[in-house]
Amino acid sequence: MDKKTRAKLAAAAADGDTSAFAKLYEQVYRQLYYYALSNLQSPDDAADAVQDAALQAFAGIASLREPSAFDSWIFRILMNIVKQKQKNYAITREHSLDADPSAVIGGSPFGRVEMLSALNELSPEERQCLTLYGAAGYNSKEIAELTGMKASTVRSHISRGREKLRKALKQGKGR
Repeated sequence: MDKKTRAKLAAAAADGDTSAFAKLYEQVYRQLYYYALSNLQSPDDAADAVQDAALQAFAGIASLREPSAFDSWIFRILMNIVKQKQKNYAITREHSLDADPSAVIGGSPFGRVEMLSALNELSPEERQCLTLYGAAGYNSKEIAELTGMKASTVRSHISRGREKLRKALKQGKGR
């Protein structure tokens, strides 16, 4: 779906068109879920966070000033929910072993567990930047706007995160 169509749907949703909101949500659900899963390490917690973000977005869509910014707006809502969930409980390594993100990460079940385990090795900032970049398709400037970081800092987090992932996955295959 192109940006113009998304902006039109967002404007219609802001005017109360629930089917327009549903279409927008359908377009971003996968990226929202992957972002939440990679940060919360639990499919149930990720699904809850995405559902909470959708409910908050639906309730507040009329306040969206720039319809073309729907994607970054709902991601910001989700990012805040994820941060709050992370504050409310400590994420344990056992969560990553329970995860089954087969809908968003391809490969064998062992590869998915290795990927989630490797993501768990990243700093929260590296994980956030890398998932926004890789899963949601944002560029460093857009991620900087979403997170409040400088674009150069975002690029550093992405670069370091990629290198750490590469090393962690390489070590995992050598076992």
